[in-house]
Amino acid sequence: MKKLISLLLLLLFASSCEENSTQNIQPKGYVSNGKAALVMVVENSDRANQQIEDIAFTSYPSETIQIFSEVFGVPIDSLYNKDLNQILDQYGEPWQIAEIQKVGKDYYQKIVAITDEEATANNLIEHLELLSNEGYNIDLVFSLHGTATNIQFVDASVPIYTFTSTLKEKNIRIRVLYQTNCKSARALDNWSNIGVAGCNGTIENNYLTIFAPINFVKSWVNGSTYYDAVQFAYEEEITTLKSFNDVLPILDYITSGNYLSGSLPIISGKYFSIRKDDYLDLNAVHSE
Repeated sequence: MKKLISLLLLLLFASSCEENSTQNIQPKGYVSNGKAALVMVVENSDRANQQIEDIAFTSYPSETIQIFSEVFGVPIDSLYNKDLNQILDQYGEPWQIAEIQKVGKDYYQKIVAITDEEATANNLIEHLELLSNEGYNIDLVFSLHGTATNIQFVDASVPIYTFTSTLKEKNIRIRVLYQTNCKSARALDNWSNIGVAGCNGTIENNYLTIFAPINFVKSWVNGSTYYDAVQFAYEEEITTLKSFNDVLPILDYITSGNYLSGSLPIISGKYFSIRKDDYLDLNAVHSE
């Protein structure tokens, strides 16, 4: 009996090891060489006052300004007499773009940043189509607002299904998508259905949006799987926000309870254990 149990345990262990080892095997449709481009869309669309960040700014204005000055690297005097939207538009968005460029520049052959009045769906598709025609593997980062069904661009709220259908019609293939859009996990199938290897979202409103896109790109280009890079971005955002608790106590409230669980990343895609050195085979027939 003991020998039988031992044999069963050995077979179970061997099966588990085999299953784990096959998770990292490159599936069909990917190759080990290629060139990669990063496209980021960073736009608050004057909607910060509809989010919980405004609670901190309203309740603790001087403390919040102190943190913004430190994080964005701007003189504190330049933040006075500005509302939250103005601060994020003038300083927050350029800072986030610059930080993403900084961590991504050694890997990506091309980085495109779209913001302000340029952050329209049509302009984004034009950039994506150009890069696609030039043979780039495209990684996409959205630091935007959104809903369970729509992406909020600067000029319009565009249905996710419509946007992804346009990509499919134009044969624009996205390798991975990282997004901070609220409630976007409810529409991840739209991205998976057009062959995106890794995509993420949250079920409810996402409050972890300041450092997360930067940390995702940092972890991704350093060799993490897509899945691990998304998890790293989530965990590092919480750690960083809590480090400001001595200055701004409300952050402890923001990073706990429903606010934290609502921001938990949901990860999907065709191959979310993909790494940066797994490239889409752009010469293969795309049947998605």
